[in-house]
Amino acid sequence: MKVKLSLLASMGVIALVGAGCSSTTDTTPNVSVETSSGDVVVSEVDLNVKDVEVVAQAEAKFKTGENVLVDLGYGWYEGKVEEFACETGFYVRYKGLSASCITEDKLVKPVTPSAESLVVGAKVIANIGKGEMFGGKTIYPYYSAEVMAVNGEKYTVKDNSKKEYELTIDKIYLK
Repeated sequence: MKVKLSLLASMGVIALVGAGCSSTTDTTPNVSVETSSGDVVVSEVDLNVKDVEVVAQAEAKFKTGENVLVDLGYGWYEGKVEEFACETGFYVRYKGLSASCITEDKLVKPVTPSAESLVVGAKVIANIGKGEMFGGKTIYPYYSAEVMAVNGEKYTVKDNSKKEYELTIDKIYLK
Protein backbone atom coordinates (compact mmCIF):
# COMPACT_ATOMS: atom_id res chain seq x y z
CA MET A 1 0.00 0.00 0.00
CA LYS A 2 2.81 2.42 0.88
CA VAL A 3 4.55 1.58 -2.38
CA LYS A 4 1.47 2.40 -4.46
CA LEU A 5 0.93 5.59 -2.55
CA SER A 6 4.58 6.58 -3.17
CA LEU A 7 4.17 5.93 -6.89
CA LEU A 8 0.96 7.95 -6.91
CA ALA A 9 2.62 10.78 -5.00
CA SER A 10 5.63 10.70 -7.37
CA MET A 11 3.40 10.88 -10.42
CA GLY A 12 1.43 13.75 -8.87
CA VAL A 13 4.63 15.71 -8.18
CA ILE A 14 5.85 15.06 -11.72
CA ALA A 15 2.53 16.28 -13.15
CA LEU A 16 2.47 19.38 -10.95
CA VAL A 17 6.09 20.28 -11.62
CA GLY A 18 5.62 19.78 -15.33
CA ALA A 19 2.46 21.88 -15.38
CA GLY A 20 3.98 24.61 -13.24
CA CYS A 21 7.13 24.97 -15.27
CA SER A 22 5.38 26.00 -18.43
CA SER A 23 2.01 27.18 -19.60
CA THR A 24 2.27 24.55 -22.30
CA THR A 25 2.79 20.92 -21.36
CA ASP A 26 2.57 17.62 -23.22
CA THR A 27 0.16 15.51 -21.19
CA THR A 28 1.89 12.21 -22.00
CA PRO A 29 5.13 12.05 -20.00
CA ASN A 30 7.53 9.13 -20.68
CA VAL A 31 7.99 7.27 -17.37
CA SER A 32 9.90 4.01 -16.88
CA VAL A 33 8.82 1.94 -13.87
CA GLU A 34 10.78 -1.09 -12.69
CA THR A 35 9.47 -3.61 -10.16
CA SER A 36 11.39 -6.34 -8.42
CA SER A 37 10.17 -8.21 -5.35
CA GLY A 38 7.52 -5.63 -4.50
CA ASP A 39 9.74 -2.53 -4.85
CA VAL A 40 8.63 0.24 -7.18
CA VAL A 41 11.33 2.50 -8.59
CA VAL A 42 10.86 5.47 -10.91
CA SER A 43 14.00 5.25 -12.96
CA GLU A 44 13.43 7.68 -15.82
CA VAL A 45 11.22 10.69 -16.32
CA ASP A 46 11.13 12.52 -19.63
CA LEU A 47 8.66 15.38 -19.90
CA ASN A 48 8.39 16.70 -23.45
CA VAL A 49 7.15 20.28 -23.43
CA LYS A 50 5.63 21.64 -26.61
CA ASP A 51 4.03 24.96 -27.43
CA VAL A 52 0.27 24.86 -27.15
CA GLU A 53 -1.91 27.91 -27.72
CA VAL A 54 -4.89 28.27 -25.41
CA VAL A 55 -7.70 30.47 -26.70
CA ALA A 56 -10.42 31.67 -24.35
CA GLN A 57 -13.52 33.18 -25.85
CA ALA A 58 -15.83 35.27 -23.68
CA GLU A 59 -19.54 35.24 -24.30
CA ALA A 60 -20.78 38.48 -25.84
CA LYS A 61 -22.61 40.74 -23.39
CA PHE A 62 -25.11 41.80 -26.05
CA LYS A 63 -26.78 39.53 -28.58
CA THR A 64 -28.09 40.17 -32.11
CA GLY A 65 -31.61 41.58 -32.02
CA GLU A 66 -31.35 42.71 -28.40
CA ASN A 67 -32.69 46.15 -27.44
CA VAL A 68 -30.12 48.49 -25.92
CA LEU A 69 -29.70 52.10 -24.84
CA VAL A 70 -26.73 53.87 -26.43
CA ASP A 71 -24.87 56.66 -24.62
CA LEU A 72 -23.80 59.17 -27.27
CA GLY A 73 -22.49 61.63 -24.67
CA TYR A 74 -25.41 64.04 -25.00
CA GLY A 75 -28.21 61.55 -24.39
CA TRP A 76 -29.22 57.90 -24.38
CA TYR A 77 -30.85 56.59 -27.55
CA GLU A 78 -32.88 53.43 -28.04
CA GLY A 79 -31.35 50.94 -30.43
CA LYS A 80 -31.08 47.32 -31.44
CA VAL A 81 -27.92 45.22 -31.89
CA GLU A 82 -27.51 44.22 -35.55
CA GLU A 83 -25.82 41.11 -36.95
CA PHE A 84 -23.09 42.95 -38.85
CA ALA A 85 -19.43 42.53 -37.86
CA CYS A 86 -17.88 45.40 -35.93
CA GLU A 87 -14.24 45.47 -34.81
CA THR A 88 -14.60 47.85 -31.86
CA GLY A 89 -17.83 46.63 -30.30
CA PHE A 90 -21.39 46.16 -31.51
CA TYR A 91 -23.18 47.40 -34.59
CA VAL A 92 -26.32 49.18 -33.35
CA ARG A 93 -29.24 50.58 -35.33
CA TYR A 94 -30.79 53.53 -33.50
CA LYS A 95 -34.57 53.79 -33.28
CA GLY A 96 -35.51 56.26 -36.01
CA LEU A 97 -31.87 56.95 -36.90
CA SER A 98 -28.95 55.37 -38.72
CA ALA A 99 -26.64 52.64 -37.41
CA SER A 100 -23.03 52.67 -36.25
CA CYS A 101 -20.37 50.67 -34.42
CA ILE A 102 -20.53 51.29 -30.66
CA THR A 103 -18.10 50.19 -27.94
CA GLU A 104 -19.51 48.02 -25.15
CA ASP A 105 -18.97 50.72 -22.47
CA LYS A 106 -21.51 52.96 -24.27
CA LEU A 107 -24.30 50.36 -24.17
CA VAL A 108 -26.70 49.26 -21.45
CA LYS A 109 -29.62 46.88 -21.46
CA PRO A 110 -32.83 48.76 -20.73
CA VAL A 111 -34.06 47.58 -17.32
CA THR A 112 -37.70 48.40 -16.65
CA PRO A 113 -37.99 49.41 -13.00
CA SER A 114 -40.50 48.24 -10.45
CA ALA A 115 -42.22 50.84 -8.29
CA GLU A 116 -40.20 49.50 -5.32
CA SER A 117 -36.87 50.13 -7.09
CA LEU A 118 -37.61 53.80 -7.83
CA VAL A 119 -36.66 55.31 -4.50
CA VAL A 120 -35.20 58.72 -3.79
CA GLY A 121 -31.55 58.69 -4.87
CA ALA A 122 -31.94 55.94 -7.51
CA LYS A 123 -29.83 56.52 -10.64
CA VAL A 124 -31.99 56.25 -13.75
CA ILE A 125 -32.16 56.92 -17.47
CA ALA A 126 -35.27 59.02 -18.09
CA ASN A 127 -37.17 60.17 -21.15
CA ILE A 128 -37.95 63.74 -20.18
CA GLY A 129 -40.00 64.46 -23.32
CA LYS A 130 -37.40 66.74 -24.84
CA GLY A 131 -37.45 66.01 -28.57
CA GLU A 132 -34.49 66.57 -30.87
CA MET A 133 -34.53 66.83 -34.65
CA PHE A 134 -32.40 64.33 -36.61
CA GLY A 135 -32.74 63.99 -40.36
CA GLY A 136 -36.19 65.53 -40.38
CA LYS A 137 -37.41 63.29 -37.55
CA THR A 138 -38.10 64.18 -33.95
CA ILE A 139 -36.29 61.76 -31.64
CA TYR A 140 -36.90 61.59 -27.88
CA PRO A 141 -33.65 60.59 -26.21
CA TYR A 142 -33.27 59.53 -22.60
CA TYR A 143 -31.01 61.35 -20.14
CA SER A 144 -29.09 60.32 -17.04
CA ALA A 145 -31.04 61.43 -13.98
CA GLU A 146 -31.66 60.79 -10.30
CA VAL A 147 -34.99 60.22 -8.55
CA MET A 148 -35.60 63.20 -6.25
CA ALA A 149 -39.14 62.46 -5.01
CA VAL A 150 -41.87 59.84 -5.25
CA ASN A 151 -45.51 60.92 -5.18
CA GLY A 152 -47.84 57.98 -5.84
CA GLU A 153 -47.30 56.95 -9.45
CA LYS A 154 -45.31 60.10 -10.31
CA TYR A 155 -41.53 60.37 -9.98
CA THR A 156 -39.60 63.63 -9.84
CA VAL A 157 -36.21 63.22 -11.51
CA LYS A 158 -33.34 65.69 -11.87
CA ASP A 159 -31.15 65.51 -14.97
CA ASN A 160 -27.47 66.50 -15.26
CA SER A 161 -28.42 70.12 -16.02
CA LYS A 162 -30.22 70.22 -12.61
CA LYS A 163 -33.68 70.54 -14.18
CA GLU A 164 -36.49 68.57 -12.56
CA TYR A 165 -39.23 66.67 -14.39
CA GLU A 166 -42.26 64.76 -13.17
CA LEU A 167 -42.55 61.41 -14.99
CA THR A 168 -44.44 58.15 -14.91
CA ILE A 169 -42.68 54.79 -14.57
CA ASP A 170 -43.00 54.02 -18.32
CA LYS A 171 -40.58 56.89 -19.09
CA ILE A 172 -37.82 55.56 -16.80
CA TYR A 173 -35.16 52.82 -16.98
CA LEU A 174 -32.82 51.80 -14.20
CA LYS A 175 -29.19 52.70 -14.79
